[in-house]
Amino acid sequence: MSCHGLNCTNTKLVKAHIVPAGFGRLIRSGQGPLLKLATDRVAEAVPQLGDYDTNILCETCDNILGKDDEYALTVCKTFKAKSEKENGDYFELEGIDCERFSKFVLSVIWRASISTRGAFCAVRSLGPYNKIAREIIFGIRPIEDFPQFELVISRFRNRGDDVNGINIYPVRFTFDGLNAYSLVLSGFRIPAKLDKQMLKPEFEKLIINRTKVFRGLFLEFDQCSEIRGLKDIFAANDKRMNKSASTADRGASN
Repeated sequence: MSCHGLNCTNTKLVKAHIVPAGFGRLIRSGQGPLLKLATDRVAEAVPQLGDYDTNILCETCDNILGKDDEYALTVCKTFKAKSEKENGDYFELEGIDCERFSKFVLSVIWRASISTRGAFCAVRSLGPYNKIAREIIFGIRPIEDFPQFELVISRFRNRGDDVNGINIYPVRFTFDGLNAYSLVLSGFRIPAKLDKQMLKPEFEKLIINRTKVFRGLFLEFDQCSEIRGLKDIFAANDKRMNKSASTADRGASN
């Protein structure tokens, strides 16, 4: 099997993480393990730095994408809402390379789309967008050549929950009625629209790969559909564990 990198025929492939391992390290350095989600349960992820695929990239191509991975990780680690007003509902930061951050998000979606790992089955093939996405993330075309890709970001407010310690792999969903993918990384919820139709004009000032301004809205933790689903899974998992514990106690008493 050959590398999926641009014009690459290398058959010596490596363990390429779909979501950069650095995001897993952020969680592992905290107080809890990295978790993975299934349709009805939550479990400790193995490996603890997240899922990788050994059939998609060679070392050279993985390292090319890794440069933008490291940049995005730095942005997420050092985020400070410098322009947040009292009771404000938006943030805007200077000095962020929005094109580079956007290329990182596109590369995560692209890697998930070519992976056959079960954790990424919610990301289908990018179809007609696969070629241009690959050319952009490997640096031979500017992101302006891909108007069907529109990226907006939001930031969770911390209301006592450690939202910075939650990563959710890309999932397909509809955004403003259009085809899109969503991922959650270190306190950011990142919807990425991939559709020939454009987002409505009210989103124009929030599309960071177009405005080149790292601007977004604050989002209450419980308002996010992915988080509501996450809580449901945790609740079901706790119920199942409590039931198992009760059964074990009854067995011991007998």
